[in-house]
Amino acid sequence: NAGAPAPLIALAALLTGGFLGWLNGALSVWGRVHAIVITLGTLSLYRGALLQWTGGRWLVNLSPELTLFGQSSPAGIPAPLLVAAGAALGTLIFLRHLPAGRRLYTIGSDRARAAVSGIHAGRVLPMAFAIAGLLAGLAGLLQAARYGQVQSNTGIGFELKAIAAAVIGGVHIAGGRGGVGGVVLGTLLLALVANLLVLWHVSVYWEGVVVGAALLGVLATDGVLRRKC
Repeated sequence: NAGAPAPLIALAALLTGGFLGWLNGALSVWGRVHAIVITLGTLSLYRGALLQWTGGRWLVNLSPELTLFGQSSPAGIPAPLLVAAGAALGTLIFLRHLPAGRRLYTIGSDRARAAVSGIHAGRVLPMAFAIAGLLAGLAGLLQAARYGQVQSNTGIGFELKAIAAAVIGGVHIAGGRGGVGGVVLGTLLLALVANLLVLWHVSVYWEGVVVGAALLGVLATDGVLRRKC
């Protein structure tokens, strides 16, 4: 809505992402269903609802304040990149230096041991999902601000890239291991691969092949190493 102030748009994006993330976490805990299954199911639900609401049309004429911010470059650095770096730093501090963040690692490593220690996954995990959803909302907001419009198919295929970036960066698929620094490096590596394919005039369809092969390779290597240990 071009008439809505940018702060209101930002708040709505963050709250929506946070709430939907919390809902995913709550459904996973209460239904005792693997988080990835719940996330993929709600992904289809949310995307279908969005397409129904927009009629498949692009969202254009966004707030001028929002697009002005998204296209600005303080000190030659794109503003969305600065915000993303700040979010990564904040997440790093939360995970490594705050009790709530350390509880997440404990639950991911051994949920039974965490329960014995008094850490209740049913309370902690929805909060973790809410934070992840809030960050997803922030990412969507930054992309909309950067390009000044939202395509109805924006984000399709991002789920695999997000998983690949995390796994390549050292995050264990079952939880309990990994960090923000590794995820950032994994993301940069995938971005580098995508840019190299363009420079080498390789078909864009090969990007999915490379991402999938890298993901499978890391998972296979991790499995072999764990068996040897």
